[in-house]
Amino acid sequence: MRQRGIIQLVILILIAIILVSYFGIDLQNAFTTPLLKKNLWFTWELIKDGFINYVYNPLMHLIQRDGGNSLVPLDSTTGIINE
Repeated sequence: MRQRGIIQLVILILIAIILVSYFGIDLQNAFTTPLLKKNLWFTWELIKDGFINYVYNPLMHLIQRDGGNSLVPLDSTTGIINE
């Protein structure tokens, strides 16, 4: 069943490339422009900051507030996971 999904994804990507080529869009130029790189970097930073501020930090706060009695044992002074 998983093989079928991969084959469908490959076919979908090929169709997308054919359509882009049909409309005369140069993918190499499109993906190497400074504006695209800047936008992708901005988007990545936005996602990373959102994850850190709204998922990781609150989760670490809950774990540390629990006194280390949670599923992830943290060192109380450094906040690093103890093995």
